[in-house]
Amino acid sequence: MDDIHIPNDATYAPFSLTDIVATAPVASRLILGATLPGRVLSAAALGIYTASAAKDWVKRLDMRWIDFQREFGVDVRTLESMPAEARRDEISSLASRLDRDFTSERIPRARLAKEVNRELTDYIAGLTGQRVHTSSELRDFTLAKLVFPFAMTFWGPASPFRLIGRVTPRMVSPPRIRYSLGPVLLKERLTNLISAV
Repeated sequence: MDDIHIPNDATYAPFSLTDIVATAPVASRLILGATLPGRVLSAAALGIYTASAAKDWVKRLDMRWIDFQREFGVDVRTLESMPAEARRDEISSLASRLDRDFTSERIPRARLAKEVNRELTDYIAGLTGQRVHTSSELRDFTLAKLVFPFAMTFWGPASPFRLIGRVTPRMVSPPRIRYSLGPVLLKERLTNLISAV
């Protein structure tokens, strides 16, 4: 089985590089009375972020696409709209399972992100014959949360995990799966992790 390691360097920075890009000139103006030092810092952070994205992009060129038509019998070109009644039934069924399987046990966010990342990597490797290793780093704070407190910032393929009441929402966006929320196999593989949250 092929192994591909996506560096994800930007996710390992101790702070959000995009926050530095956006705020360094303003902070420099307020603190030092001049924007030039902030602009230099902003340009450096943007350079680091761009270099990280370029390295990731080059590594991702070798990834194999998942053939959704072959694996799940449907893809974005053959997908038919789900009837409203069927959608309500599925939501009701999933809600019942969440209620039935609810547990107050909480897995630490970092460990949960690693477990979900591992599960997705294994599942996708079974489909493509290729193991793609990516970051499972989580960021607790970004300036985007101040501007959009209702929004969540996504870093890496399996994030975020933010507890809101009884439900911990998650955005799972593994490599080459950007449009699928439906494959039952994937939902079933992650059921244990969901109910453990």
